[in-house]
Amino acid sequence: MKNGLLDYFKKYKLGASVIVGIGIMLIPICVFADQIDPSSNIPLYYNPSNGCFGVDNSDPQYKLDVNGDVKVLSGLNVGSASGAGPGVIKLTSIYSDMLIGAGPNNYNLFDLGFGAHPYGGRFLLMMQGVTKVELNAYGASKFSNGLNVAGSVGIGGVTNPQYTLTVSGNVAARNFITSQAVWNDKVFSPTYNLMPLNKLESYVKEHKHLPEVAEEKVVLKNGVNIGEFQAQLLQKVEELTLYVIEQDKKNAKLVSTVEALQKENVELKATTTELKQENKEIKTALNELKKK
Repeated sequence: MKNGLLDYFKKYKLGASVIVGIGIMLIPICVFADQIDPSSNIPLYYNPSNGCFGVDNSDPQYKLDVNGDVKVLSGLNVGSASGAGPGVIKLTSIYSDMLIGAGPNNYNLFDLGFGAHPYGGRFLLMMQGVTKVELNAYGASKFSNGLNVAGSVGIGGVTNPQYTLTVSGNVAARNFITSQAVWNDKVFSPTYNLMPLNKLESYVKEHKHLPEVAEEKVVLKNGVNIGEFQAQLLQKVEELTLYVIEQDKKNAKLVSTVEALQKENVELKATTTELKQENKEIKTALNELKKK
């Protein structure tokens, strides 16, 4: 043994259930009864220089330094009573609870609670006194730093999600952003082939939907890609804008033509009035000639 008999107890067996350690250098006698099975021949050591006990460990460096497996039947509580110690490990068999790594003021907390835990089944992670992750078997779970999932996620009873996120139910959001690889400002390109209105009318009568837009039965069967659908709607709005601009130009021409016709009509009326006056004067002159 390290440093000889001056630093460590020697162990002696007394009967079937008592081990007595006899110390030197005025070390008091320590008796361990009914706690260690003497038939196992496992030595128990005490290091008076640091106050540590060792089980099958001749050089204990901790208050209890065990070389081998440890079985705890009731509970294990590690840490200071005030809670200001560097860490806590607590296992409770009745409530199936676990508390690991609780520093001052419960910082850096890892908590597992199942069975009769007052909050139901719970998995809790805290950092600097703030709950970062809380998984609850009963009630909502919380993720304060976001959630990063590599696979697919199903919500609302979805057991086999086919997309990154599959939700069976309604979704409410203040804002929704999609990343698009294609947008439809091509409609305003000078080379864009805008379908004439008469052909568009024929297409709608035949197919019962706008060109390049999925028909009803396809949407009901496969759903709709929101990003692509928004791009299609934008395309149709831009095409409608071009139709309106074209019709506005035609209307402007019609208005100009009507105004020109109205001006001509006014001039014709004036000419007619002048002709009527001239005709009246001619008739008057003829009547004067007849009298002579």
